[in-house]
Amino acid sequence: MPGPTLSRRVDELTKRVQELEAVLDKYRALNDVLLKSLESQVVERVKVDDLLQNKQAEMAAKTAVVEERCRALEKHSDRSWQVWLALTGAGLALLVALLKK
Repeated sequence: MPGPTLSRRVDELTKRVQELEAVLDKYRALNDVLLKSLESQVVERVKVDDLLQNKQAEMAAKTAVVEERCRALEKHSDRSWQVWLALTGAGLALLVALLKK
C-alpha cells in the first residue's frame, strides 16, 4: 500500500488548517466576550472601591468629630465634678464652723 500522494496530503493539511482556524476563531470570540465581561467587572469593582473609600473617609471624619465631642464632654464632666466637690467641701466647712459656735 503506497502512501497518500502529495496533492492529497496537501488537501488534508489544508482542511486541517481550516478546521483549526475555525476553532481558533471560536476561542477568540469566546475570549473577547470573557474579556469584556471581566473588564466590566473590574470597572464595577473600581466604582465600588471608590464609593467605599469615600464612605471610609466620611466615617473617619465623623469619628474624629465624635471623639472631639467626647473629650469636651469629659472635660465638662470633670469640671462639674470638681465644682460639686468644692461646694460640698465649702458647705461642710461652713456647717462645722456654725456648729462650733
